[in-house]
Amino acid sequence: MKDTIKYVGLDVSKEKIAVSIAEEGRAFSMPPDLLQKVEELVEK
Repeated sequence: MKDTIKYVGLDVSKEKIAVSIAEEGRAFSMPPDLLQKVEELVEK
């Protein structure tokens, strides 16, 4: 069985949480404040 790497991106706002998933070899853009938003989400 071949291992597959998937990348998960989260975009968090007061109204919603957007989740995107990309497979290895595909690129997607990341909002500049993504890490901060994830940390805020985890703290809640």
